[in-house]
Amino acid sequence: MDVEGGGATLIVTPENEAVLIDTGNPGGRDAKRIHHVAAEVAGLKQIDHVILTHYHSDHFGGAAELAQLIPLGILHDNGVPDHDPDGNPDPAPFLRQIKPYQEMKVAGRVLIKPDDVIALKQPPGADVPHLKLRCLAAKQSFTQQIPKGSATNSPCADAVQKRKDTSDNANSVVMLLEYRGFRFF
Repeated sequence: MDVEGGGATLIVTPENEAVLIDTGNPGGRDAKRIHHVAAEVAGLKQIDHVILTHYHSDHFGGAAELAQLIPLGILHDNGVPDHDPDGNPDPAPFLRQIKPYQEMKVAGRVLIKPDDVIALKQPPGADVPHLKLRCLAAKQSFTQQIPKGSATNSPCADAVQKRKDTSDNANSVVMLLEYRGFRFF
């Protein structure tokens, strides 16, 4: 959804279960946009899972306002830091900004880790899970590392490494949704 700056991706499964990844900015505009798409376009009465990728306000800022517009189920995040995750020496502005997120009403909170699978309702008659939502990375930890001795990927041989990202972007939660042959990263 268009939340200008950060992200907000709404996934509605075949069993009408809703997963929202990120919630946009504070200030009401983004929460209203998300609510409109969820309630009026998708016809949802609640959002079953909210996944927060990281602690920049354009990703978590709309969550508390959204929780006042539509019930939120399980919140999956990296765990709320007690300091500014970007290392600003004065943590007070971040702590004021994160407080509504910490206090908002949700059905539950889960600290997400690589390899965690969010249990989603499966289509009827599915003897094996056809629908899977798995965490690939969180807090700079990953599900799989490149094995030692792996072959070099020749198209990437001349790639230049970027400088290390010291912002909270580097701690982002990364998810993979799989539904039969479809994969959404």
